[in-house]
Amino acid sequence: MFNVKQLKSKAKDQLRNSGSFDTIIVCGVIIFIFVVFSEGKLLLGSIKISKTYSFEGVVKKFSIFAEKNKFIMLAMFFASVFILPALEMALTKICFLLCKGQKKLKIKDFVYAFKELWVKSVSLHILRCLFLILWSILIIPGIIKFFSYSLAPYVLCDEPNLTAMEALSKSKNLTKGRKLIILKIYFSFFWWYFLNFFTYSVFAIWTAPYFNSVFVNFYESIKKNNEKQ
Repeated sequence: MFNVKQLKSKAKDQLRNSGSFDTIIVCGVIIFIFVVFSEGKLLLGSIKISKTYSFEGVVKKFSIFAEKNKFIMLAMFFASVFILPALEMALTKICFLLCKGQKKLKIKDFVYAFKELWVKSVSLHILRCLFLILWSILIIPGIIKFFSYSLAPYVLCDEPNLTAMEALSKSKNLTKGRKLIILKIYFSFFWWYFLNFFTYSVFAIWTAPYFNSVFVNFYESIKKNNEKQ
């Protein structure tokens, strides 16, 4: 019923033929900048010191860095918790508009989506992380819950009147019996993740819109399938 290749092909066509490709890339660049700021410095520092230090040395060096750069660490934490989730949600909203046939999107659509969904996207991010941490104590249930909650951002984006908890609950219902296809989608992006890791997320400029568009189409397919039943 759900073919990963077809979902990815449809997403690429929507992105390339929308007439808003430049807008999509700019949105990807904005997200890339915040990813680099919130996570890139840590990654760069770890790679730099891991060449000459043992694991204990890396931990010690990082502790010294954190102690000396408390403001930077606080700013990175703030960006990763309170800014990045909202930016990603805004990008998802843009992908929804493309999926539904809207053409000639502009940056103001991205900014509007960011403002409209900021509070709920941050709430969802915090709740999802909290639940995943708690479930991960049992390991296997944590993995299952990761896939159960994977559609929550798309539910909230499609139905912004829902609360974060309601979006998580609906995501669990939508992913029942569909976790394997979600796993296949994630695995299909393996080489993109690989490239992102070794290029400090440069490829996120394209990967973020592409990945979100695939899941938007997957989500819409589930909705259509449920409506037929």
